Amino acid sequence: MKLTDKTQWSQEWDLIELNEVERRASPRPPTLFSSYKEYLFWDVLFDHYIPKVDEATALEIGSAPGDLLIRLRERYGYTPYGIEWTQRGVELNRQLFQLHNIDPDNVISADFLSEEIQQAYKDRFDLVISNGFIEHFGNPQDIVNKHVNLLKKGGLLIVIIPNMSGANGLVRRFHSATKAASNFDIMRLNEFITLFDEKSLNRLFCSYYGTFDAAWTFPVPVAKTLLSLTAQPILNVAFRAVLRQKGWESRVFSPHLVYIGIKRET
Repeated sequence: MKLTDKTQWSQEWDLIELNEVERRASPRPPTLFSSYKEYLFWDVLFDHYIPKVDEATALEIGSAPGDLLIRLRERYGYTPYGIEWTQRGVELNRQLFQLHNIDPDNVISADFLSEEIQQAYKDRFDLVISNGFIEHFGNPQDIVNKHVNLLKKGGLLIVIIPNMSGANGLVRRFHSATKAASNFDIMRLNEFITLFDEKSLNRLFCSYYGTFDAAWTFPVPVAKTLLSLTAQPILNVAFRAVLRQKGWESRVFSPHLVYIGIKRET
C-alpha cells in the first residue's frame, strides 16, 4: 500500500532544476564547513562497506534526480541504473546521466513494484540501494523483499530511511504532508531490523546513523535554506572537531536508520 502518489513526487521534482542536481552531484573539496552528514555517509560508512569494483552494477530504487548514483559510480566504479516512476523524475535523472556520459536508458521508467519489473530484473544487480523510499509504504517488509529479489547472490543491499522518532523529526511529525506520506512505525531500530529476513541476508550493519542536522529537521524550504546557510555550517565544524568519525548515533539525535547486508549465496 503506497502512502503517497506520483503527483506529490512530481511536484517535488518540478521545483528542482538540472543545474542544481548537477551541483549536488559534482565533487567538492571538503572543508571544515562541509556537510558532516555527507562526510559520515561517504567517508566513514560507505567507504567501509562498499567495495571498489570493475564491471559491477548498482541500482537505486526511486532514483530521481540521480546524484547518488553519480557519486557511486565516481567513487566506487559501479555502472549506475535507476528505477523511477514519475515522468519529471525520469527526465531529470536521464539528463544528469547524459551530462556524465552514462546511457540515459539506464534510468528505467516503471513502477518498481510491478511484477514485470520484478521478473525482468530478478537477481540482476551487484548493489541495490534506496534512500527515503520504503517508509512511504504500509507494507515495508514486502518492499524490502522486492529490493532483495533484484539483487544478485552475494550482492550488497543498502536501505536508508529517515528517523522521525527523535529530535530530527520533531517538526516533521507535525507537517501534514510528511505525516500523511510516512510510515512512522518502522522508524525505531527494533521494528526496522525486523524488515530484513536473516534467512536471505547476512547483516553487516543496522543502526541509527548520523547526528542532528538542523536543515533536515525543517521540511519548509525557506527554513531549510536559512538553516543551511547559518546554523548548519557552525554545527558541521563543531561535530567534526568533537565527534570526528563517530557521530552521535542514537534514536534521539540521528536523522537516519541504515541497513547494510549481503544477499546469501544459498
